Amino acid sequence: MRGTLCYVAPEYGGCGYLMEKADIYSLGVLILVIVSGRRPLHVLASPMSLEKANLISWCRHLAQAGNILELVDERLKDEYSKEQASLCINLALACLQKVPEWRPDIGDIVKILKGEMDLPPISFEFSPSPPSKFLNRSKRKQKAGAT
Repeated sequence: MRGTLCYVAPEYGGCGYLMEKADIYSLGVLILVIVSGRRPLHVLASPMSLEKANLISWCRHLAQAGNILELVDERLKDEYSKEQASLCINLALACLQKVPEWRPDIGDIVKILKGEMDLPPISFEFSPSPPSKFLNRSKRKQKAGAT
């Protein structure tokens, strides 16, 4: 396996298969790194800050709590566009979906960043991995319908 730690898509890191949208996952990590001013994995000395050590997990946690702007680099203070920061973080979350097919296409990402397209409603799981039963059931239904 090759790739930079924490930037590698889960499907590649887990089974060694490089999917078409693996780069989209890496882009999502990069967007979070830029917005937060942090590394994707940062071990902090304080045990109270341990939840913030993994940037992706911390972002998902903040999204669930509705506080995604807490992710923005503190050094920016309030001198940034909250709308643009929110767009970038939500776009990153869309890119970081566990299932590659749920990630946006690069053409759509460019249009979103240029303001030519709205970020579509995202029905992703905020957990690091979706329930495997869900994926297995959908495959069984497909097989049953094909016979």
